[in-house]
Amino acid sequence: MTNQILEYRECLRFIWSKSCKDIARTEGFNEGFDKLEDLDGLKKLLLRQLLNGSIPENVHPEIHAVLLSNDVRILVERPSNDGNRYWDTPLPGVLISDPEFLFKDFFDWDPLRLYDCLYALVEITKSEKFLHVVGRKALIEVQYLTFFMHEDVGVESRHSKIG
Repeated sequence: MTNQILEYRECLRFIWSKSCKDIARTEGFNEGFDKLEDLDGLKKLLLRQLLNGSIPENVHPEIHAVLLSNDVRILVERPSNDGNRYWDTPLPGVLISDPEFLFKDFFDWDPLRLYDCLYALVEITKSEKFLHVVGRKALIEVQYLTFFMHEDVGVESRHSKIG
């Protein structure tokens, strides 16, 4: 599954840099974000195809993101009422098995310049140590993650496949 997600990342980077980035820069800020919204529709189709078409069209796949090591830097989104997203809630002392994440998308700080998909945007779905952040979004550098699709694979067995 990790190879498919990384292939999906490469496809997004290529599509954005070859067809959308220059248009977004020359037509202006608002048009650039319109192009990103156009890319969102393509993302679903592309991900479905890279997963061998095994996902029904009306179902969003549950892709689990798992840390490759302890103490990875995770930026958790802080709740805000001003319409902005703040990624300034640190999680010190994370473990491979806690917290647990679902992959949602890729993220970059300024997608109108370079859409490198450096970060995975994940949702924190479970944690014994960090209960206050369950249900919130977080950013994790892609290089520190591996990905799985099936919930029936436990954390222990997922990590035995890595090492």
